Amino acid sequence: MSHNQTLQQILKKKWDNRTLSHFYIFRTRPSENARSLLNDMTKEFLSAVIADEKKITVESSLNIINGGHPDILYIDENERAKNYTLNDEAITDFLKFHTYGNFEMKHRFAIINDATFLSEVILNKFLKTLEEPSKNTTIIFLEPTGVRLLPTIESRAITFNFIGKEDNDSAKGESFYNYLRSKQDFTEIEKEHLHYESKFYEYTKGNKILERKFFEHAITWAISNTDNFTILNDIQKIMQWTERSLTFHNSESQRITAILNILHKIAV
Repeated sequence: MSHNQTLQQILKKKWDNRTLSHFYIFRTRPSENARSLLNDMTKEFLSAVIADEKKITVESSLNIINGGHPDILYIDENERAKNYTLNDEAITDFLKFHTYGNFEMKHRFAIINDATFLSEVILNKFLKTLEEPSKNTTIIFLEPTGVRLLPTIESRAITFNFIGKEDNDSAKGESFYNYLRSKQDFTEIEKEHLHYESKFYEYTKGNKILERKFFEHAITWAISNTDNFTILNDIQKIMQWTERSLTFHNSESQRITAILNILHKIAV
């Protein structure tokens, strides 16, 4: 049984025993398929729940999820490129959802995709709901960038870390990641800055798939080596900018410099 299947089984057993927590964060490392991975994992879990409760097939359950169900709020705005605001209909729907009781199912679910885009103001407004949601309700934040949310939010959640598929260039990516991890003194990264940039560019030149893999490992390393909220916000902005840069074919050297500057902030 794979790691992801094990997590799915744990969630399903908790639902069977009616011991689901009121708040989960589903997270994965940043990658090209991270968002779809978390969506798939969430829908697989929900479809298993609905299939069991309604005694129908998983396929029929997926149709219910995709078509909408009053006991499942699924906020999923494709290609979101900016923070949610208090005026967004999605945020209003989330808050209203918790004023109602169960319609049909014995347990209700509120899922917000791209939790990274929930602003600090909104997260603070959610605090009471996250602590004491309505009865028989579980909230799930999907976080596909690897970026941690506010400490007050993270501390209230149970986090499940899902694992994505490795691509054919994973060996080089792991080599890069191991290079970063080998630095006992992070200031060594700054000393090797020019060589490091040249090495990075040499490996990734003309290969966007490999560049994404390097970027993923660099971000993973950066997040694991800082708890500075300002730097974490910078990482989020770099991730958004890099994605747009890859789409519009901007300079690769600019992308490399941007991530190196983040590593430099952590190293000094």
